[in-house]
Amino acid sequence: MALQRSRERIVRIAEAGLDAESLRCEVVAELRRAIGFEAWCWPLVDPASNLMTTGIGEIPHWAGLPRVMELREAAPDVFTQLSSVPDRAGEHVEALSRGTRGDLARCIEWREVLGPAGLGDEMRVAFVDTRHCWAQLHLFRGAHERPFDDEDAQLMRQIDQPVAAALRHAMARPVGADSGVDFAVGVMMIDQSLRATAQTPATGQWLQYLQPAVVPYGTAVPASLFQLAARVRYAEQPPGNGRAGATHRVRLRSADGCWVLAEGQPLDDATGTVVVTLRRASPRDVFDLACLGYGLSTRETEIAAFLVQGLDTATIARRLFVSEHTVYDHVKSLFAKAGVHSRRELVAAIA
Repeated sequence: MALQRSRERIVRIAEAGLDAESLRCEVVAELRRAIGFEAWCWPLVDPASNLMTTGIGEIPHWAGLPRVMELREAAPDVFTQLSSVPDRAGEHVEALSRGTRGDLARCIEWREVLGPAGLGDEMRVAFVDTRHCWAQLHLFRGAHERPFDDEDAQLMRQIDQPVAAALRHAMARPVGADSGVDFAVGVMMIDQSLRATAQTPATGQWLQYLQPAVVPYGTAVPASLFQLAARVRYAEQPPGNGRAGATHRVRLRSADGCWVLAEGQPLDDATGTVVVTLRRASPRDVFDLACLGYGLSTRETEIAAFLVQGLDTATIARRLFVSEHTVYDHVKSLFAKAGVHSRRELVAAIA
């Protein structure tokens, strides 16, 4: 009965229209009362890359996060690969104790980072809608506390969908015209041990700008940038072979709601160094996020792109080989999903 009431309170929080940071803080406070845990970390996820983006949390192992990010990209084991893939048979909740059959030491992440930090069991929840993962919550119990049980996991399954929907909508929320800054492009060098070895002066400005307002990072560099660097090193080829590789990217959201684009590419030498750049994201960089956030269909996304270009109904109909009436129906659906009443408001909401 107590967990049922907690579920109802969390659903109400999810329906309150909060920003992503406030939503996560309020849900965590309710979960702490309901099931109890010692530490937590809740990063959002960029649905295009499945890379961790803006995260908040209260954990004792901030210094070990670069190693955690490396393990998740380079050597997924019995637990690091669980619950992170949206199509994993609909199961997006898992406890480390269950995944390791009670032997936490089977998980290299626990052996090297979590255990030495005094942590015991971990529960991981991927907040997934029908197509994409939007966030991943990590709850940690202390080394001497009981592991998470089936009742704890059941509560998380019950809140997965409403919280995923709330986070998806929060990520789509448009930015005010006066929000954000535009520093010079920041450049950071991250070596093969995932240490930030050098950076330009503007990089420090970007890192400060990306600090969450409510629950600041415990490190100067967001863990998402270390995961980005690890993705670059391990995604396509063995590290340190001196060949140019593809650019990987992740979009980070600042406390005032602006999007920052982080891109990573291997340095063209044999050191395994990754070059990460930071700049304010353009409307084109985040257009797909807005469309996904509002739940637009493929056709609606096409029409939204034409509207952003300023095309009228007749021109869009000719481009798509459909009637103007069909375009009009799609535009009405776009208005309803984005909660707007005019094309000007729609363009502002998605671009």
